[in-house]
Amino acid sequence: MRKMWIMTCCLLLTLVSSVAAQQKKALTNQDVITMVKSGFEDRIIVLAIQANPDDFDVSVPGLIALKDAHVSETVIHEMLDKVGARRATVAATAPDNSVVPPANVPYSSWRGPAVFHPFPSDFSAESFATVGAQAAVSEGKVFVGNGRLRFESAGDSAKTMIIDPLKPMAYVQSPGKAPEVNTVFQGVRGSPAMMPGISMYLLPADPQNPCQNWNTVECSAMGTETIDGRSTTKWNLTHHFEDVAWHSTIWVDVRLHVVSKRQFKENVFQMRNIVEGPQPANLFEVQ
Repeated sequence: MRKMWIMTCCLLLTLVSSVAAQQKKALTNQDVITMVKSGFEDRIIVLAIQANPDDFDVSVPGLIALKDAHVSETVIHEMLDKVGARRATVAATAPDNSVVPPANVPYSSWRGPAVFHPFPSDFSAESFATVGAQAAVSEGKVFVGNGRLRFESAGDSAKTMIIDPLKPMAYVQSPGKAPEVNTVFQGVRGSPAMMPGISMYLLPADPQNPCQNWNTVECSAMGTETIDGRSTTKWNLTHHFEDVAWHSTIWVDVRLHVVSKRQFKENVFQMRNIVEGPQPANLFEVQ
């Protein structure tokens, strides 16, 4: 009897040690894929992601591998949210004396380095600009796929930009030239105020809080609006620089997480002919 009791205790200790070891192990993309292949429902996988530490790869190749393994968008979004929340916590708590509020900007509007997610849905569109009373003119074409955005500008100064939100980084290519890397986006948190760079409107925007990654800008909600049959949230933006303040209006597409329309005085910039669907993968490769 005593021998049986000792054996039972040893077995329990072994099980407890095994469970403890498993709890310390961070979830990986492969763990999620294994759960999907094993037939677990999305809600169970989401609970597992929420309850365990993680070491997810949410790079573009990592997201493609998840999609190829038939991991649902619900689960992928949960993984992105978990990684984004961790990065935001690290950015908020890590000592970084190199990141300071720009001059003459209220400290309450400064929140440190930005954290972006990939674009959630694939689509194509055309970008148009209406300046004053002039007719709308095509600025170029927009493609989003594999979490990245590609913008092909029109006109004599034709350039192609590929935006990777996770870095965030832009690869700018002119005809006949090698791609240039640009890591500065206008008005994005973590960059000096008003520094020239790539437009911040080419990065993903949260429909419920578009200003969270922008500095020197305050957002006021103006409700929702349907544009070309698509649901958007409308925002009044107050821009601050030194002692000057000015206003503009933006519309953020609820499904695509892009600024689909923006207006400054009588000048309007808008995406039209938006078509959701997969885009050729090679559009988002840096040549």
